[in-house]
Amino acid sequence: MTQILSGNWLYSIVDDPDFSRRDYDDAAWPTIRVPQNWFLGGLDHHGVVWYRTTFNYRPKAEFASLHFEGVDYFADVFLNGHPLGRHAGYFDPFQFEVSEYLRTGENRLAVRVDSPYETPGPDGWHIRKRLVKGVLNHHDCRPGGGWDAAGQSYNTGGIWNRVYLEEHGPLTIDRVLLHADLGGKKPILNVQLTVQNRTGKREALIEVHCAPENFEGAAQTANFKLELPAGESHPSFRVPVKDIQLWQPWDRGNPNLYNITTTLKSQKESAVRTQLFGFRSAKVEEGFRWIVNDRPYFVRGSNYIGTQWLSESLFHELASSKNHPFGGGPAGDFYARDVALAKQANLNMLRVHAHVVPPEFHTACDRAGVLVWQDFPLIWGHSDEPEFRKEAERQMCAMVTGLYNHPSIAAWCCHNETPWDSPWMAETVGGTFDPSHNRDLDAKLESLARELDPGRYVHRASGAGDRHTYPGWYDGPWSNYRYLKGSPFVSEYGAQGLPAKESLQRMLPQYGPDAGFSGLLEFKDWIEASRKTGPLEKVVTDAGLAVYRFAENRSALKKVKLALAEWAARKIRESGESIFNKTPSMEETPKELQVAREIWEAWRFHDMQFMQTFENGVETGASLDDFIANSQRYQSFIIQYGTETFRRAKYSRITGILQFDFTDPWPAITWSVLDYWRTPKPAFDALRRSMQPVLPSFLLPQKLEARKALPIVFRAINDLTDSFPSATCEWHLANEKGDLASATFPVAIPADGVSEEVKLTLPSLSPGRFIFTVTLLADDAVVGENRYDILVEDSLQDQNK
Repeated sequence: MTQILSGNWLYSIVDDPDFSRRDYDDAAWPTIRVPQNWFLGGLDHHGVVWYRTTFNYRPKAEFASLHFEGVDYFADVFLNGHPLGRHAGYFDPFQFEVSEYLRTGENRLAVRVDSPYETPGPDGWHIRKRLVKGVLNHHDCRPGGGWDAAGQSYNTGGIWNRVYLEEHGPLTIDRVLLHADLGGKKPILNVQLTVQNRTGKREALIEVHCAPENFEGAAQTANFKLELPAGESHPSFRVPVKDIQLWQPWDRGNPNLYNITTTLKSQKESAVRTQLFGFRSAKVEEGFRWIVNDRPYFVRGSNYIGTQWLSESLFHELASSKNHPFGGGPAGDFYARDVALAKQANLNMLRVHAHVVPPEFHTACDRAGVLVWQDFPLIWGHSDEPEFRKEAERQMCAMVTGLYNHPSIAAWCCHNETPWDSPWMAETVGGTFDPSHNRDLDAKLESLARELDPGRYVHRASGAGDRHTYPGWYDGPWSNYRYLKGSPFVSEYGAQGLPAKESLQRMLPQYGPDAGFSGLLEFKDWIEASRKTGPLEKVVTDAGLAVYRFAENRSALKKVKLALAEWAARKIRESGESIFNKTPSMEETPKELQVAREIWEAWRFHDMQFMQTFENGVETGASLDDFIANSQRYQSFIIQYGTETFRRAKYSRITGILQFDFTDPWPAITWSVLDYWRTPKPAFDALRRSMQPVLPSFLLPQKLEARKALPIVFRAINDLTDSFPSATCEWHLANEKGDLASATFPVAIPADGVSEEVKLTLPSLSPGRFIFTVTLLADDAVVGENRYDILVEDSLQDQNK
């Protein structure tokens, strides 16, 4: 028996302990919707918000519990003036026994919620943070970006998930943990319960019922007797099962699911709990080789940050209301929609990037057959104080046990870009590198996660072992992809791309139809004119280029070529940082450019990275349409070229890839292929093509030189378990006037492998734009298609520099 407490609650941003009193007069308080992050309810606030509500109660059972499914971040709860307790964290549900405090009739519930602002500086945000909030409090894709004080804007605090009162008998099953042992002669379902017995010791019966949920099959039941002690206990059972249908990722079969219903009976009392579950095995062997259901598996995925405010992912009727500051999004189930889009992009894994989302997301992945790499919400630097470590350990336990049963989850990760593995972080915040910073914290979290869940892979810190590499954005030119930096497992790569014009206009309506582009261009021109590269910077740049070219042209320096290239690229980058990386102050800016400066800052607040955009050669053009087209074309190229380069090295050097990133969590300009309103950028289609399970691949550069034939090499990459020994590849070269050339050739494609090279020569072309299409056929059916947009120019600067 459940009483939902959603609705309009009273609130105050004044912090007064008297607000906890049952008889406090709150009649003058305004109202806010619960559940909802308070920013989405129109409250842009850091710190404390008091909530109060009244509900009527008529007892129908002996016991009652008050449940909170999600509060961000600290919650102090009072019922009828009685303090129930305190909870920290934003993602894990919590509850209180409230039978002794409830009154028949009217009851008053008060909740003090504190979502604090973390003070920037060397002892706080962003290097020694004390909140476990991940990307919800610090990230490049947040409002204000990752490294300015504005990066904590639009606080995520609030009672964002359901609140309800549950009546029940003396026996409850509070948790069921399920684990499949598939290594023996007969499969075993391991069941561990957390049971509350609010009376004395008693005899009990446990029934475990296993029934197919999304396919036809026979159900199975097992019964066990036990002696149930008073209080909390954790009985466990080994349930033999037979004729099990495995849960498979979508590109390997069907994601077969079961309903596991556990029933506890004792005397006249009973308790029931049902969990969705899938039988599968997943592990990561040495060299980051993924094995799923005892077969090698190549990961094709993306990083996922669905939203900054989790309430809009669950309660669409609120998110789409007129009170939503960004006008809401498309209708439908939020997570089912996003996971379906991931499958449409041919992705078989999503990395939940440095935060924890509601279990509804994981259920959507369970049903779709999409694997999940689940991060813990630590990103960059956190405190090493004992109190923080203790709380992080508690929340790690909450994450692992709360999401334990989802077959889609293949890996846990304890930290994203930890300071002990990131020297760049110290430079960014103006400090010195400390190789011990957070090292013990991460080691403890890894050990704890392994103890809690020995059946899954646990990764200590993303970026350490797996790698984040951004050729064409942060890490030198796009051609650096050929070095396969980041092998064997690349968990981040990509480039920013502007969203569609309509989305930019919706994002920045105050600046008119061109979203302020004219002012942006005016301010950019002024920066370039007033901050030209000086003689010293030019010498450094020229020296860097010379070093790079020297290494490129000498095979004897092959081993040090990448290091030299990175050094040169860094020097080049550093020489131009002062131009675009820091906005001139208001005092430095001429009066006539004050509005233009405001526009520049607004774009930066929405996460635009000007330095990387312009240094990597993305031209503004003469209009917003030009700028969007140039930016989107560049992002599409980077994603397609990077993805295909990595996939051509399947298993030999690369075991999996996770592009960054899939969706925007707010109206922003980021690395996403789907913007906040889920409008696809052209990069979505580039990702879809390059992530096909069967990929026909030619590596083509960003631009070609006119009237010069180009040798190219074809490979077919196959992630399926079927081979195609007699396939045919057909290619066509065309421009706006029609086909210019075409050919076919045979190719043998091994199962779960890469074909042998086929060498061809692309004919010489006049300047212009061309489309190069490729089709793979096997048994008269299309098994893979691809397309390359080619720009041919009269003369090219060294695009490999």
